[in-house]
Amino acid sequence: MKSRVFTAPGGAVRIVHPNPRLQLPGETDDAFVARVCVRTVASDPSLQGLPFVDVDKADILALNRAERHKWRVQGGVLKVDPLVPDRPNPRQAILDRIDN
Repeated sequence: MKSRVFTAPGGAVRIVHPNPRLQLPGETDDAFVARVCVRTVASDPSLQGLPFVDVDKADILALNRAERHKWRVQGGVLKVDPLVPDRPNPRQAILDRIDN
């Protein structure tokens, strides 16, 4: 099964995972993903006109979800970009106040 990965202008990705129960009998995976994504783009105009690639779900599952803010499409492949900085710890400001 495939998923469609949209690339936002800043490089971040948005992934559409079609529900396999909605696939019509005899429909290919590519046609199914295209059909579902047409409806998704129609309901979410922020996806309109964004470049995309279709990726196997196994390739997405192989990536570390803790680093999903670093996921980027490079050469048509979804990868972790090591140049993207780590997110700050949301509790770091509280921890800093306690330490001081």
